[in-house]
Amino acid sequence: MNDTTKHASLGRSILAVFAGVLINLITSIVVDSTLSAIGIYPPRGESMSQGLYILALSYRFPVAVVAGYVTAMLSLRKPITHALALAAVVAVGTYTSAVVMHSDRPGWYAPGLIVIAVLCSILGEQIHARALRTAK
Repeated sequence: MNDTTKHASLGRSILAVFAGVLINLITSIVVDSTLSAIGIYPPRGESMSQGLYILALSYRFPVAVVAGYVTAMLSLRKPITHALALAAVVAVGTYTSAVVMHSDRPGWYAPGLIVIAVLCSILGEQIHARALRTAK
């Protein structure tokens, strides 16, 4: 592999993981804002019930699967490595957010988000891999 190919591969890897992060982030912000705007979530700054946190976790399952799928699809090589990198970035972001900004969240919420990020990113990659196998 020459230097140009290595740089292209690295750039593609960064793009693949970044796309997955954006899918997770933008979708979560849009859904959270929409649920708040229509009155399901309380206004920003007010505390939520346990049930609303469960609702928030529930829609993050399909979002994380799609993010893992897209990350795997965009990666040139080693899609599982890219899906795991996505899960790691999301897990670090979730942990940082939990520690720094959201002390009012239930203790189980951040670990739940991290578990979802890891398992669903892998599931998204596995769905992509299966789609590739059946397309051959």
